[in-house]
Amino acid sequence: MTDTQLATVRAQFVKSVSDPVIKQLLDDLLEDKVLNDGEQETVIQENRMRADQARSLIDMVRKKGPEASEKLISRLKERDRVLFDQLGLGSDPQPAQPGLGASSVTVMGDTGGRASDSSVTQTEGLGATSVAVMGDTGGRASDSSVTQTEGRG
Repeated sequence: MTDTQLATVRAQFVKSVSDPVIKQLLDDLLEDKVLNDGEQETVIQENRMRADQARSLIDMVRKKGPEASEKLISRLKERDRVLFDQLGLGSDPQPAQPGLGASSVTVMGDTGGRASDSSVTQTEGLGATSVAVMGDTGGRASDSSVTQTEGRG
């Protein structure tokens, strides 16, 4: 699954990763035996531009499968936590559990033209979902409504 995660974030990784982080990741992956000396040299010597090095690195690791991809993700987390978070690599999708439904929440109503003043918090448990609507509705709570729809995952 992690090789799929890398494929999903590839363009943003190539755009955002810095040259020093690429070099650190190459050293880390050599140490972890994900890459060998020749592969490390290939990324650096055959790709002069930073973006090309990043592209070559992520593609090379992705092709090696999920374990290699997991090591790259783990090392990126150590080396550049901001980029790791930007890429959303820390939020692994939760597997669907039998018997639990998917929920969506829609908030509708008059918020006095200030949609940014309202927020929705949804918390799901084993068969229970709670929804909280918070914000300035201009003192007219009766003008706002919450619609929750549940389906099976």
